[in-house]
Amino acid sequence: MVKRPIFLLFAWLAFTPPCWVRGLAADEEPAKKISAEDAKFYSEKVAPILAKHCFSCHGPDSELKGGLFLGARDAILEGGESGAAIDLDDPRGSLLVDAINYETYEMPPEEKLPEEQIKVLTKWVELGIPIPADAESERPIVKKQ
Repeated sequence: MVKRPIFLLFAWLAFTPPCWVRGLAADEEPAKKISAEDAKFYSEKVAPILAKHCFSCHGPDSELKGGLFLGARDAILEGGESGAAIDLDDPRGSLLVDAINYETYEMPPEEKLPEEQIKVLTKWVELGIPIPADAESERPIVKKQ
């Protein structure tokens, strides 16, 4: 009978966890789709702040202080020596948000960012740290001393 195999296929799909169907492990973060609005927000608001205040220590041409690289979304989610920089389940409780508010670490160390820039970076974290693919950079190879 032809109907039975089709029924079994539908039954399998109905009771199979969605992450198996998509080919992802249950704890894997799916690739973040970037809307045009999020891409513009990153390019016009976030990237200039990162370039001016963060990338000298945590960017593509830096020594990656604390092992933290802010040039790619996966690297930000991975974090550095102090752990994950971003908590997608609790964005405002993220280490990066705490650091720019001078609550745990004081980043940037030279002086606290203006409140407007803190709001921009906090909003970016709340959005899920969207970075357009063409704006991501490769993690630099840092020689161990």
